[in-house]
Amino acid sequence: MISGYLRCGSIEDAEKLFYSMPEKDVVSWSAMISGYAQHECFSEALALFQEMQLHGVRPNETALVSAISACTHLAALDLGKWIHAYINKNKLQVNTILSTTLIDMYVKCGCVENALEVFYAMEEKGVSTWNAIILGLAMNGLVEQSLNMFADMKKSNTLPNEITFMGVLGACRHMGLVDEGRHYFSSMIHEHKIEPNIKHYGCMVDLFGRACFLKEAEELIESMPMAPDVATWGALLGACRKHHDHEMGERHMLDEVAAKLKIEGYVPTTSEVSLDIDDEEKETALFRHSEKLAVAFGLITIAPPTPIRVMKNLRICNDCHTVVKLISKAFDREIVVRDRHRFHHFRHGACSCMDFW
Repeated sequence: MISGYLRCGSIEDAEKLFYSMPEKDVVSWSAMISGYAQHECFSEALALFQEMQLHGVRPNETALVSAISACTHLAALDLGKWIHAYINKNKLQVNTILSTTLIDMYVKCGCVENALEVFYAMEEKGVSTWNAIILGLAMNGLVEQSLNMFADMKKSNTLPNEITFMGVLGACRHMGLVDEGRHYFSSMIHEHKIEPNIKHYGCMVDLFGRACFLKEAEELIESMPMAPDVATWGALLGACRKHHDHEMGERHMLDEVAAKLKIEGYVPTTSEVSLDIDDEEKETALFRHSEKLAVAFGLITIAPPTPIRVMKNLRICNDCHTVVKLISKAFDREIVVRDRHRFHHFRHGACSCMDFW
């Protein structure tokens, strides 16, 4: 019943039932501790684990894994070390899952030596174990060691998965190892037959961008089989800002704006374009209007909450007016446009002119 309530997200009902029980066995304690951890109630999970100790109940693997995971999320290193010592002192059985959880805790708390000690003490290592140590070493700046560990993983005949390559590509990104990043990205696809996901592409875009390979980063985004997410655009835009390539930054920002406007239900008003071209070309022409370009540039260069201000000597067109309204909502920015006749103050998807100008 406790597990059922927790699976449904009814934490209060699970608590009431748990505390109403006259006698609680290790399964009951573990279910409640695990439920707290799964619902990100990490402080409650640790408090209950300590209460379990006071009642003299010997924790099982589920309770230990949940408690160590809670220590990881709360950076409660001292308690995590105490649990590790408790495991050793009581000669509790340590399987792959428990060892991997300990490694994850230590690397995320910056204790690489402790993590390696656990890792090398393991008789059997699963792919999740290798992933934890590869990602952890990279996270702690030990990039060469992380990539060497990946080589050891392959020697052990453990097949890497998509998480492994997130660690490997992340290691390359941390040190700007462009050639190595290209090699591992290609190896993932062609040697290991793993289809890259949005995070792999985002990692490569960030790697190229940081190293000033902006054209290659842009081409990679254009070749992606899925729509870029905010993190991917952010990586390229950040690189454009860092390397002062405002022209490219202004053009990807436009793509990000276009993606968000579609979510907001924007449909281009192609009647504004009188040229004898097809609708797709008309949409492109509309999106290159000067005020849209100016707003895109402002989104890149002006940090919120400073308003974006655009001055022009022509009357703002209907499509640009609609777009800037939607941008003010989608990006939560105040935008001020002065056209030939008046000022337009855009906030939260509305304009001061009340759509009458």
